[in-house]
Amino acid sequence: MLTACGLDWPKGVTGRALRSRFSEEWAGRRDDLRAAVAAQPPFGFYAALNSVPATAINWAGESAGLVASVLLLAQVLPQRVPSTTTPSLCMP
Repeated sequence: MLTACGLDWPKGVTGRALRSRFSEEWAGRRDDLRAAVAAQPPFGFYAALNSVPATAINWAGESAGLVASVLLLAQVLPQRVPSTTTPSLCMP
């Protein structure tokens, strides 16, 4: 993802981005990506990516690597607030 920005990332600092059409298209093609970025004005490639929601780079942060599963609110809320029942979540 940083390659798309045309930046070198500082050593010791990590980050994550969510998968997108961009990551699928450029996976394993870092040299090609670098060439495409170099052919644009500074931040031009990155700006073009972010102009389309499907290819925008969504920085998720380092903690995204700790997510083991995705649960529905109806599954989580009763665990956190025992008096909450699932049917009340669906009623107006």
